[in-house]
Amino acid sequence: MRDHFRRHPRARVELRARVTVDEKGGPAGLDCLTGDLGLGGAFLSTTVALDLGSRVTVEIGSPFSWEPLRLAAEVRRVSALPMAAGLGVEFVDLDSRQVLALHDLLATLSYGPSG
Repeated sequence: MRDHFRRHPRARVELRARVTVDEKGGPAGLDCLTGDLGLGGAFLSTTVALDLGSRVTVEIGSPFSWEPLRLAAEVRRVSALPMAAGLGVEFVDLDSRQVLALHDLLATLSYGPSG
């Protein structure tokens, strides 16, 4: 894992996610999977490329909650590599409730079944 340049570490975790572009005229919603997830952002596996800097809403499904976690984000990286296509997003403008919910999700996942 290449966390040496990140402000927040990320955990490799595969969860269902949905990305909606906030600007008018963007895709209605992209279903994808998280490749990694942390307090600062996520990598979302998808073959659809978005423009760098695009503001999006990321909905992350939690196995521990009925409602998905909805987070504002900005596209920081786009990868078209065959085995690693997707988007790197940075979470932005999170309120304390969202940060706590994301922290709780990550903490719960780290104590999940180990094999």
